[in-house]
Amino acid sequence: MLVRSFVLSLLLGAVAAPDALACDAGPAPTYRADFRSPGPGWLTESDLAYFQDGQLVVKPEANRIKVVTMEAMRFASATYCAQFKMPADLPSDSPTGAGLAFWRADGAYYELQIFPDRTFDFERLVNGSWDPILSRGAAFDKINAGPGAINEIKVVARDGRVTAYFNDAKAFDVVAQMPPGGGTFGAFAESTPQARSEWRFLELVAVANVADPVGRYALSGVVSGGGKYSGSVTVEKGDDGYRIMRTVDGKTSEGVGILSDNRLSTAFPAAHDEAVATYTRTDQGWSGTVITPTAPVGGNLNETLATESWTRN
Repeated sequence: MLVRSFVLSLLLGAVAAPDALACDAGPAPTYRADFRSPGPGWLTESDLAYFQDGQLVVKPEANRIKVVTMEAMRFASATYCAQFKMPADLPSDSPTGAGLAFWRADGAYYELQIFPDRTFDFERLVNGSWDPILSRGAAFDKINAGPGAINEIKVVARDGRVTAYFNDAKAFDVVAQMPPGGGTFGAFAESTPQARSEWRFLELVAVANVADPVGRYALSGVVSGGGKYSGSVTVEKGDDGYRIMRTVDGKTSEGVGILSDNRLSTAFPAAHDEAVATYTRTDQGWSGTVITPTAPVGGNLNETLATESWTRN
């Protein structure tokens, strides 16, 4: 039965993620690369980007940029943190910088970089052209300058907003358009017009930002092909996830849920009320698709789909 198989894969495959981050402390992140054992998924390329001495070395061609992303993971809402070292031979007035790339999808991405004069910019590459969101302005005094200086950039990207910190000091908070489904993340670096610049990334961390679904909700649904229903939902924290009491047409079923990157995957395994659903967070609560079995027709099990919304009381 498809529903029971999906229930099993749901319970075995989903992993809840923490919602706090520091590059050097805090709970275990969703992903941490110290580059000593970076694992698969990194798009490195010959002498332009490679791993050495427990670091990610990014060395673009002169007057070029290089983006190195972790393609095995994609986030719609996450906090990213990178620690990296400036080149030892980079002049203090150089227009060359490095930093974080995130929400990379279909050739477009955002980049936040800092420069050796303590300035920064925030831009988006879309359709092959740069769209400046925050152009270089006055120096930010918390950025470390000088040959070989080490800096930490942290970006909180969620709910259509981007908040940035340099060495734990808040720099800005702006509205930004997230691509559908989010995107990948990684390192961004430039070289000077005259020569290749060697940037060294010491660490890169990503933590999925998640919302706590605990609470009471009004439920409304629309069945594929017609028909509406309503009810209520109560979500409580459990030992390994969430306990969900879902009431529709006066009938209550109990299920379990697991939260990962703002996606709540649920299963209701009761013999006569089997259902699975995946919900994503909305401004009002949660919204998703519910799959329930229906009676066999000609020996084959059919399934019913419904779209369902939970509105927090």
